[in-house]
Amino acid sequence: MAARQYTSAGAVVTTTDVDRPRALLLDQVRVTGQRQTVAPKGRLEPGESPLAAAFREVTEEAGLRDLAYAGYLGQDSYAFTDNDGQPAAKTVDWFLLTTGDPTTNVRAGEGFTAARWVDLDQAASVASHPGFAVYLDRAADLLAWRRSTPVAHSRLLNQVVRQAAAGASAILSDQPGAGLVVCGSGARGDRMATQQGDLTALRDFAAARLAEPAAGDAARRDRIRRTLSAAGSAARIVAADLDPRVPLRLPAVAALLRTRWADNSMSTVLEDYDAFRRDAARDLQRAAALAERVPDAIDALIASAALGTATGHVEPAR
Repeated sequence: MAARQYTSAGAVVTTTDVDRPRALLLDQVRVTGQRQTVAPKGRLEPGESPLAAAFREVTEEAGLRDLAYAGYLGQDSYAFTDNDGQPAAKTVDWFLLTTGDPTTNVRAGEGFTAARWVDLDQAASVASHPGFAVYLDRAADLLAWRRSTPVAHSRLLNQVVRQAAAGASAILSDQPGAGLVVCGSGARGDRMATQQGDLTALRDFAAARLAEPAAGDAARRDRIRRTLSAAGSAARIVAADLDPRVPLRLPAVAALLRTRWADNSMSTVLEDYDAFRRDAARDLQRAAALAERVPDAIDALIASAALGTATGHVEPAR
């Protein structure tokens, strides 16, 4: 018998202080009487993107509303036995969210009894599930990176990524498992910059990922995904600056950049990336070759954006 499939999303929620971040954990008593300390998490509603679900679950379970996207932390997957004894499988996409207002109001109806803010480096020892530590570590790495660079938490980044996720929701009713992919690199762009001058940080991030050793196909796929996310993030930053009304889908971003700079290499990378994803993203060698082009494409985009004009320039439609 095929296992039932469940799709969920959750969040590591931290305060905005990158020097000493605190993480949100919820105490819960399950219907079985088991007590546990967990992060906000829940199943996707029909037609809902994972990022939208993560925001909703945090608001519903902890009462937080002043929330902003800060990064994608990865996907967990595991098998378990459902309440009726049938085999089941679940995927959980984890996001890093931040809040400037840590005032909570826990949802007693689902057994939550208290919310607590714990120093991020102590959260793994408080949380009930050992597997959650990997996502806490990734959140800590991301916040440490933000401490070491001029790229701070950004409301613009939050708006851009949530717009991408919201636009995806309407087309997910028949393919709920595609939600993460449809959110695009915006939901994976855990080092996204938000100012044109920070495109250099994205280029350096892509180059560093390509230089990392990768043992096995899983590590290679993760390295490739992160590199390609940098391309999508850089392109969206420039496209949004050119025309704030541009849709954030890769074909629309590529078309706008080509309208501005007819021979730019980033548009070609985005078009090839989009074609690769529509082909179900199976060919790892093809993806690796595409990722290798990303640093140079971002460099070319930096040069074009700095000049402001180029051959083939056409003003965006108003």
